[in-house]
Parts: sequence; structure tokens; C-alpha cells
Amino acid sequence: MRIPWRRPEPEPPLTDGQHALVDRKLELLRQASFGFTEDRLLHMQHADLEAWTGACAGELRRRVAAAAPAGIATTVLDFPKLRCVSFQCRRVSVGGADQPSTIRTRCVWPSSASMMAGALARTTPSTSTDDTPLDTPRGLLTTIA
Repeated sequence: MRIPWRRPEPEPPLTDGQHALVDRKLELLRQASFGFTEDRLLHMQHADLEAWTGACAGELRRRVAAAAPAGIATTVLDFPKLRCVSFQCRRVSVGGADQPSTIRTRCVWPSSASMMAGALARTTPSTSTDDTPLDTPRGLLTTIA
């Protein structure tokens, strides 16, 4: 039995409040990632979650891609259940041939008392046989090697 494909319903346009929220998150991300050149994780506050929609994430994704420096490929991933947005970036070669890379992402349920510690990031690839550290930070941690 075939299930017919249906085009998803278009999301309503962003309200003025949602545009302001995307503006705030874009500026936070610009400052925290040093001009969209380093991976970062944005935790969403409860008040922001009420207004945040998939359309907001799409607008943030579009604006980050437009603002990122040349030679930087960006990815914005929305994790509404984890109350966070992940920003990932990587350098691409000018000739168009990407350099191989390893991306590791670990998701852990967020806690209001948790903090992301950059010092805990590991640089070994996911195929490594190293033991997983017992003390892991909460949230989303991405390492690109």
C-alpha cells in the first residue's frame, strides 16, 4: 500500500515579536561564535520557547547563512524538546571540494543548573575506542575534527 505524499502546510508568517526574538538569537549567536566561525549552542529560556516555532528556526537558519563569512558552511539545528538550537560551522575550500571531517554530536537532556564546558570537548573521532567520560555536560556538544 502506498501512502500519498502531501506537501506540508505552510507556516504562518512570523509576528513582530518572533522577528525580534530571531534578531536577539542571531546577535547572541554572532557574538558567541565570534562572527559565525565557531560552533555554539543556544539554550532557549521558557519565555522564548512559547514564541519559538519551526518558522523562527528557518528564519534564523536563513539569516545565519546570509551573514556567515565566505568559506564557512553553516548548519542550524533546532531541538525544541531539548530547549536548544545548535549552530555548527565548518570551513570549505575555495575550489568547492570539501575537506573530510568527523562530526560528533552528543545530546543530553538539559538542566537549568548545567553549563556547556568547552574544555570537556574531545577531539577523538567517534570510531575511537577511548572510554566515554563519566562527567558529561548537559545539552548538545559538537566537535568537528
